[in-house]
Amino acid sequence: MKSKKEYRFKQNPEEERFFKTFIDDGRDVDMRISFIVHGASNNGGIHPNKLATEDEINAFLSAIQWLGSPVGQSFLKYEMGYKKEE
Repeated sequence: MKSKKEYRFKQNPEEERFFKTFIDDGRDVDMRISFIVHGASNNGGIHPNKLATEDEINAFLSAIQWLGSPVGQSFLKYEMGYKKEE
């Protein structure tokens, strides 16, 4: 799976770190996003209510990447109290 904005990785490696950490954790990315966006079914929660569309997947992955951007990092730090471990 590729980012629509990989050109930004060179200028901001933190965006790449956030994106790749989400993508490379060994679980099915499309299925995880489907669960996050549409929730779990009522039959034991083993299936999402609906599969995420390509647009929803791209928007979700863009948001993950954005969290690594300077603006996203500022949001995490000042609005959420996130502290980056060195």
